[in-house]
Amino acid sequence: ERINALAQQDLSNLVAAVETEVGVPVDHVMEVDFAGMTSLVDLVGGIHVRVESPLRDRMSGLAIDGPGCVTLDGEQALALLRSRHLEVQRESGDWLPELRSDLGRMEYQRAVAVATLSDLETRPDPFEANQLADWVVENVTVDDALGVGEIARLIEATLTLDPGSVSQATLPVVLYEPDHNRLAIDPNAAPAAVAASLDGGPLPDEPPIAGLPPAALGGNVTAC
Repeated sequence: ERINALAQQDLSNLVAAVETEVGVPVDHVMEVDFAGMTSLVDLVGGIHVRVESPLRDRMSGLAIDGPGCVTLDGEQALALLRSRHLEVQRESGDWLPELRSDLGRMEYQRAVAVATLSDLETRPDPFEANQLADWVVENVTVDDALGVGEIARLIEATLTLDPGSVSQATLPVVLYEPDHNRLAIDPNAAPAAVAASLDGGPLPDEPPIAGLPPAALGGNVTAC
């Protein structure tokens, strides 16, 4: 069963899948909906991401001029996070599909997360912990074991985290044999990547996926 389907059923099922299939222990769960994500980006005054080429998704409403560093408001940040039909404009003016699908979406989601952290740190007016606390109360669902004190410590850690110290990697995957429109965890390469992440060691390079068509170049999105 696909992991996003588990998330829609029950968060406990999602946690069980992450712990048993991926091998990553989960202490607590925090869930933010679309409206919450939009409001957070707007609360910090927009986020800054770098794109290599203009991007669009006519299904999600995404429209980003490029190349270079651009500012996204909450609506455009959400459109990027939800993009499943991303297109990249080449120098010729033609629009080509970005073929990595959900792998690309994970990259964009990481970029938005890091950009949000960065803009929390570099706002002209200091972003105060109580502002983020108010946002958490209004927009975040947490598990029953996550108390107020621990939430406060998480907020404090968030506001002092150096975005440049954040390591990012995609869990190694392979084409799912029964259906090549899906991906499965690579049983050979994934354990080493998970162990490196848990131990704080260097993350392995992300190898190309055998059988996956090359992506349209220029779709990369990173924090400025």
